Amino acid sequence: RPFMCDTREQCTSGIDEQGCNDTRTWLNETCVRRVGLGNESLPLQRSWLCDGVRDCVDGSDEDPTRWRICGSNETRVRCLPDTESCTELYRCGPSPYDPLINMEQLCDGVESCGNELEICSVAASRPLVQTRVIHRGEGDSQMNLLSCLPGITLHHHHARNPGTTSGCTEEEFHHQIPAFGVTRTRIIHPGIITPGICRSAFGELYVYLSCMGLCGDAAIACPLDLHATRSTCVGVAPIPLTLSLDKLHLVKIRPEPASSTNFSHYDVFHCKNGRCITLEEVCNLADNCGDGSDEKACKNSFSCGLEDSFIPLSSVCDGIRDCKDGRDECNEECRPRIIQSVVLQVVSWIIGVVASVMNSAILLRQFMDVIRSKSRTGLYNSSFVMTIAVGDLSVGVYLLLVSCYNEVKKDSFCIERLEWLTDPMCSMLGVLSTFGSQLSLFSMTFLSCHRAMHLRQMSLPRDLTRGDVISVSCTVLMVTAASLLVALVPLISELEDFFVNGLYYGTKNPLLVGALNAHQHAKLLHAYYGRTSKLQSTWKTYRRLIKDMFTEDHHSVQGRKLGFYGNAGVCLFKFFVKESDPQKPYTAFLMTVNIICFFLIFTSYTLVFIMVKGLRSQVTSSNDNTAALQRKISAIIITDFLCWTPFIITSLLHYLEVFDATSSYQIFSIVLLPANSMINPFLYNTRVISICKYIFSGCSAAVKLQSIRTHNSTIVVNIPMNDFRQVKGKTRTSSNQVLILQNNACNSKEQEE
Repeated sequence: RPFMCDTREQCTSGIDEQGCNDTRTWLNETCVRRVGLGNESLPLQRSWLCDGVRDCVDGSDEDPTRWRICGSNETRVRCLPDTESCTELYRCGPSPYDPLINMEQLCDGVESCGNELEICSVAASRPLVQTRVIHRGEGDSQMNLLSCLPGITLHHHHARNPGTTSGCTEEEFHHQIPAFGVTRTRIIHPGIITPGICRSAFGELYVYLSCMGLCGDAAIACPLDLHATRSTCVGVAPIPLTLSLDKLHLVKIRPEPASSTNFSHYDVFHCKNGRCITLEEVCNLADNCGDGSDEKACKNSFSCGLEDSFIPLSSVCDGIRDCKDGRDECNEECRPRIIQSVVLQVVSWIIGVVASVMNSAILLRQFMDVIRSKSRTGLYNSSFVMTIAVGDLSVGVYLLLVSCYNEVKKDSFCIERLEWLTDPMCSMLGVLSTFGSQLSLFSMTFLSCHRAMHLRQMSLPRDLTRGDVISVSCTVLMVTAASLLVALVPLISELEDFFVNGLYYGTKNPLLVGALNAHQHAKLLHAYYGRTSKLQSTWKTYRRLIKDMFTEDHHSVQGRKLGFYGNAGVCLFKFFVKESDPQKPYTAFLMTVNIICFFLIFTSYTLVFIMVKGLRSQVTSSNDNTAALQRKISAIIITDFLCWTPFIITSLLHYLEVFDATSSYQIFSIVLLPANSMINPFLYNTRVISICKYIFSGCSAAVKLQSIRTHNSTIVVNIPMNDFRQVKGKTRTSSNQVLILQNNACNSKEQEE
């Protein structure tokens, strides 16, 4: 190793001088090596630091005071420059004797352990792409593309391409320079152009289709470079180059070791850094060259950045983070926000402000009414109208907070989406929304039932007793506790196996990208450990086994819970569940309870209206009052129906997988759910209606007064000057009288209003 990267090629292939600029292996630090040629300062390999072997003359590579010490106990001690921070290492296997690799080498498309690419593919829930085509003929010189195989050619070709000629076409692969001793590659293909096919093809299939012009897209060019720029090809032996037939070019070829006729092939791609790879390693979603030159010209992938791998185009903007920094979900094509629509943003602010202000005023007024209550009926009504106001106020505050966070995180939410969904604040917003909506619904249910059962006693109110106060207080506390319990149950740690949807491990671990659910954890652990069927499928077990896959010297592999309220940016109760969701029973239970509450409200107010209509002869009531009561009851029933019926229908259709309603959370959380919070103050408190009428009447009076004054001034101005002089006294007197009469009329009208 003393002769590696010393600017002199000792190996005939030059492999000892390859990759010296790769910062994953070599440091920018230099020293004079103890063994080697000359006394010049040469770079140090990372693995040489603190390994017990003195490589530098001054021994600086083994000096612990010069380097940052990483690792302890069972993990081998590692040294890094002070400019770098210690990170966990990946264990290539569960055995303590298995090698360790850096995080930068994990899931980079190149095998460092021997099996981690398969594990990375399982963790990302992406199938391994097919990079080879079917090789036939002597020396594997015949390539069969797509469906051109014996037995299925005619049927498959006619089925998908009716009206075209039968069979497939065979032609030479002309995107090669004729050379000595090389078998020409023959390609068998359907002979038709299928637009978009190359965007889902990889490896050899992509190369052959693109170079033969079968992609149907002019923007897709052949990734092959025909001319060799170096005299050697690292990694290909024994003869990496041959002379072209025209004796003008060097051609890179690969001898066929298993062929008795010593065929050689053109399936060699020469990277810009001098490495050579086979065609199946080109455009295969992995940086096999080490400099990205085998993927840069490809149109079938999306780059996650220099430090990451490539992903298929089908994984872009699919709602699942595949890149560590989330750029596949945050780009020009897609950039989600907490509240996506501008209209919904405006509606959220309006409903939030109106619900908060109106319910705050009602809450204060009802609190005073509770204190001044003299009868059981009055105390019961005032108490539950107050709890309805508390619930609606909570929903209003929830909307204001969501709107504020939407403005604060509007530019960063896309990148920090999982950080937000796993943030405790998101869970608290979900608790606030659920508590408010359930408290309002439960209170309306109790109030409706009470009015229906005690309607006859309302006309004969009795004095308030201490027992009445205790009874009403206990009922209110019970309703409040039930609402709070419904909201907090999903956050109980002991129930995490029912309510946690996944674990998020941050952006620094290339293996654990995004929020992995229970199924992904089970597949990943099975791929790493082997047989795991006897393990308990609990999040506690998953956390322990995931940590054991890494050195865990710095406790950085900590999974944050993607909880019950983290299903959307608005942090709403998970109303939309599927058969596989563990929260299905809880959601079904709450939806059933809410349906029962709606039924009780509907039944109670229907009975109230029927009984009031039947008691009209006994109770002093006009037809106008009965009509007003009918309108009020109808409004209560209709608003509840419009609020909860869409929830029930959409949840059922989502459960049956008729369509995916996940994107509808914003509409339900901003429009339908808070609608009652803004309407209830007008339905359950007549003072609000009186205040609104007073404000409307005052505005109307002001408009009328201004109109009268404008009309009078116009009459006076339009009087001709000569006529005014002739009837000066009469005009002045009559004008004064008109103004006085109109002012008196306005004053009396204002007093009446």
